[in-house]
Amino acid sequence: MRWAAASVLGLVVVTGTLGLSHAAATPPSAPRPAAGGPNYPAAVAAVTVPAIAAPAPQAPRLASDTGAAVGTPTVAAVATSARPTVAASAPTFTDHADGYAVTPPAGWTFDPSLLPDVARWNTADASLRIYAQPVANAAAATTYVDYSNRSVDEQWNGMRLLALRHSGTSWFQSWVRPAMPLMRPDMREYAEWDWLMGDGEVLTVMVNATEPDFAAAYAAATNAVRSVRPVARYGRSAYALPHTPARPAPLVPAAPGLAWGVYEPAVNPEAPSLAAVDQLQKELGANLRVVMVYLSIGQPFPAALLRKAQAQGKVVEVTLQSWAPGNNAGRALPYANGTSNLAAILQGRDDAYLRTFARQAAATGIPFLFRWDNEMNGDWDPWSAFQWGKDADIYVAAYRHVHDIFMAEGATDAAFVWNPNNANLPHYRWNAAALYYPGNAYVDWIGLTGYNLGTGQPGSTWQSFRQAYAATYARDRALYPGKPMIITEFASNDAGGNKPAWIADMFRALPSFPAIRYAVWWDANQGDLQYALDQPPAALAAFGRLLRAGGGG
Repeated sequence: MRWAAASVLGLVVVTGTLGLSHAAATPPSAPRPAAGGPNYPAAVAAVTVPAIAAPAPQAPRLASDTGAAVGTPTVAAVATSARPTVAASAPTFTDHADGYAVTPPAGWTFDPSLLPDVARWNTADASLRIYAQPVANAAAATTYVDYSNRSVDEQWNGMRLLALRHSGTSWFQSWVRPAMPLMRPDMREYAEWDWLMGDGEVLTVMVNATEPDFAAAYAAATNAVRSVRPVARYGRSAYALPHTPARPAPLVPAAPGLAWGVYEPAVNPEAPSLAAVDQLQKELGANLRVVMVYLSIGQPFPAALLRKAQAQGKVVEVTLQSWAPGNNAGRALPYANGTSNLAAILQGRDDAYLRTFARQAAATGIPFLFRWDNEMNGDWDPWSAFQWGKDADIYVAAYRHVHDIFMAEGATDAAFVWNPNNANLPHYRWNAAALYYPGNAYVDWIGLTGYNLGTGQPGSTWQSFRQAYAATYARDRALYPGKPMIITEFASNDAGGNKPAWIADMFRALPSFPAIRYAVWWDANQGDLQYALDQPPAALAAFGRLLRAGGGG
């Protein structure tokens, strides 16, 4: 479901095919409660920040059942200079793109799959992540850290803050999230150091581990923090690990080109009527191949709708979202802080529902596009890492668990669609779309979602189709070669430009995006955002004329 973002944020820009340029975002910053305030288990003192060398930290006391606070290491203040290639050599990891070097814990395994966004090292029971976020200055650093850590500071979704220290431009905090036994291993205890390197970037070191292994992981992470030092900056960050398909994707149209679809809010997923789609097809004078519907946890599989669609030669895009509607009272974001089902999924509490849903899907024998928890890199979604202490691994584990249930129940006709937003919102390294990728064996289609908001929101500007999709398309073609793509939902607003002209330009641009095999127009309005095809009527006429002229079908 398309919800307005809560803030005006920077967009990802691709330089060439693989390179990325990173821009700092500026979301509104909710002030942190004073240390020792109602959100904190104990009063905390400010940490002192020496120049480079730091004394040994205290040993952690992170027994989550006691709520004990963690002893806090001091953080090295690091000065840096300018810009981006990544090189690793034992025992030192050097990232010239971001201007730092670090000595990772001995014996930990380097994982390059998240580069250039995050450098990561793992053991069987712990994980260490390091990333650098460009910021404009110290004030922007504070905004970035406060916003990024909001879910922990305000203890959303059952997370519990155990300690917080901050001093000038350095921060430390530790927390524990609810147990999720289906995450194997369940690395639920966290510690994080953030500090401003010069005036250019905030460097983050975050460690998480299982409860028995956290003390040792914490000690290893503090040694890594102390080892950080500035290096010369040069080169350009690039994704180095393309993900090749594990198997041919189902439901790829046999005919070349693009097939069109629609989301019509009048289509009830629990009823078999497609009257609203039939009416739109009459107005367009053209056929639509895909019908998209939304479901949330608790709703049954739309078997009758699939049968009706199949009888008309259509495919259904089933979007299942793991949230509890109507339970967001008093929250700042459009839907969800506090309504996420990710913990329930990874505790097995939704297994009975998911298994029934998958069995209902299998019983139809009808192939369908299955989009689970879309736009996860948007802070408005309850399954976003923004809602879960910046840990995208939680989303990945839940996605894999849902997929495993479908396969176990014989729902092999489900074509799994992984669908980040076209821009990471917020545009921060910890929220990069690639961090949410569950793996080749779990993804059949790559989903794209990008709207032209026009001037419909404060700070938004008119975007052409190419501006909305070119960067994301190039990135995903490089990272996931061979996988077909679907624009799972999109539209253009009518404010700020010429919507019929936007549609005409879109049809001219689409041949340059050959991997996109389906595109689904979101035919509804959202408040002041006029996405409906008939607003204005000339937009509907232009769309129909171009469809009939061979623009897809």
